[in-house]
Amino acid sequence: MRRVANPRARITSALSLTLLLGLVMLGATACEPSNPAPVTQTIPIDLLAAAQSAQTATAERTLSLVDEGLHPVGVDGKTGYIDVRGTMVIEPQFQHALTFSEGLARAATGDSPFSCSWGYIDKTGAWVIEPRFAEAPEAFTEGLALVDKRQPDGTSLYGYIDRTGDWEIEPRFTDARPFSEGLACVATDDAQGMRRYGYIDETGVFVIKPRFDLACSFAEELAAVRVPDEHDILRWGYIDETGAWVIEPRFDLACTFSEELAFVSAENGRDGYESGCIDKNGTWMFKLDSLEELHGFDLQFSEGLAALGVNTKETYTLLKYGYIDKTGAWVIEPQFDFARAFSEGMAVVSMDIVDDVANPGRDGYIDKTGKMVVQPQYYWGDPFSGGLARVAPWYDEISDWGMWYPPDKYRYIDNTGQTIWPRE
Repeated sequence: MRRVANPRARITSALSLTLLLGLVMLGATACEPSNPAPVTQTIPIDLLAAAQSAQTATAERTLSLVDEGLHPVGVDGKTGYIDVRGTMVIEPQFQHALTFSEGLARAATGDSPFSCSWGYIDKTGAWVIEPRFAEAPEAFTEGLALVDKRQPDGTSLYGYIDRTGDWEIEPRFTDARPFSEGLACVATDDAQGMRRYGYIDETGVFVIKPRFDLACSFAEELAAVRVPDEHDILRWGYIDETGAWVIEPRFDLACTFSEELAFVSAENGRDGYESGCIDKNGTWMFKLDSLEELHGFDLQFSEGLAALGVNTKETYTLLKYGYIDKTGAWVIEPQFDFARAFSEGMAVVSMDIVDDVANPGRDGYIDKTGKMVVQPQYYWGDPFSGGLARVAPWYDEISDWGMWYPPDKYRYIDNTGQTIWPRE
């Protein structure tokens, strides 16, 4: 069975998820933990979730379950791939199999879902890199894949392999992210055991020396990084690919840029905090309500809109999500118990959440007018990608951490809600 983290479990508790859980800190795709659980598929969010490397649980990078036209499906305990029409293209044969990226997909063999060896397959299902990794490696990006090499003492060192499986950059980093815009964010520990982040090129040479307390991957030519100010208070700012400051560090929280804007928050010396979006010059484009009143999981713009949750201090537990445009105006009024970013013109929203575990609500899909196109009926729904969305109509076991879904029970639907897989 495949374990799938449920972001709603971190969102429906108003106290556990404020703007923090979505604001940059280091540990989600752009800033996200380097050792994702091999059987967990969560989603790719280029944001830093909670101030404590909350990507350290995989802040929840929701993996897009479809890439390059093929979608993983489970049949009789094994995983294969279908195309957008629901036709089986690669027969079920793998213990686990994830999405394709740059023509290769991570797949695993083994007798148990929790004891596997991982490698990479091509679109015929043939092994390109034989399964030999104990931990699930990252997907290929810019020709290289990030791999966790466990040490005898149980710690990890990270390096990068090429498409033949050879080490292109030997494992020597104590933390690392996939390559983005020609650079990879990596960390080394100094003599005092303090971790410092910098950036390497594809040869493994430091282009920007390790000097940041935390740092994110580059997005739209800028990277969010954190350093102490003159009072030893940690502040976020943005650097370019040379390491020069483009936006001086003055924010308490900062997201990676998306569609030319970034969500940030800073002390204003009067009312506590001011938060909103800045442009690439660091100019406020619009400001939102106070930090305590803003919540989000995908705090980034996608297809012109961003999902936000709001409530009032008087009714703190009454949290509703809606969508704003790039002026900060509500386009879809807050009305959902949970909301995700738009993808292919549709967004996942949740209704009737009562309890994170026993009564987690139902997921459906809206269009950009807010119209419910696919009625809320699923325990879990993933964003649309490649014309399909993966949904989970059932669950077998509940735990405090999340839900367990047998791969065989997943379905794929199209943007009308019609089931494409399994075929009736």
